[in-house]
Amino acid sequence: YPPTKYEFDHAIQSIESAGLYLRKNRNVFLGEKGQPPLDNPTRWLDAILLNMSSRGVQLDTETANRMLDCYASMGRTGKAVHFFYDVVRDFVEEDGTYYGPMRDVGGGGDSSERQQAEGRNIPKRVLKHMPTFYNRKIKVRMRMRDPPPFHKVPSRVKGTLVRRQGSEDGATVTKLDQESERAWSPALTAAFAFADSLTHGACGHRPVELDKKSWNILIA
Repeated sequence: YPPTKYEFDHAIQSIESAGLYLRKNRNVFLGEKGQPPLDNPTRWLDAILLNMSSRGVQLDTETANRMLDCYASMGRTGKAVHFFYDVVRDFVEEDGTYYGPMRDVGGGGDSSERQQAEGRNIPKRVLKHMPTFYNRKIKVRMRMRDPPPFHKVPSRVKGTLVRRQGSEDGATVTKLDQESERAWSPALTAAFAFADSLTHGACGHRPVELDKKSWNILIA
């Protein structure tokens, strides 16, 4: 029978549904080896891509976004549970001058601080489309919070030595130091690697172009 888009949508949905228990009952204190394989659904998504290609169905951006959503729908990993971030609003002056993170202090910094700081000028075409808050233009950014207190970290994470990522001389670090690195996240790395493969053409498909929704899913 001829393929339909709905059967591939149902296959993708089945991956998200299989991860439902992870969003409610995940044991965040297990090591990476103890976490379920659904944290990295690449193998199942590749199987869907191969099936689509063999039956003459080309991948589009909408379906690609549904596939990327599989990575974002598996619940918070242990790192995401213990490391949070704040979304911060920085005010921008009427002339487009942006003074940066000092706006977080004391309700946004006073006039003397602004005079001493060297601001950055935002182009008018960008300023025009920036969001507003209390009738003032703002720049939205993420601010990472501090790690959890040392006494709250499981002993298996404190003392376990692991090989430093990218090290060629076999250097080791504690698992706590490794997980404290913002760039270290197996699930996040897999998601970006899969997204990158789609833009180059994966499993016999033409390259797809990621849109704003794609990047919003990846940073979720």
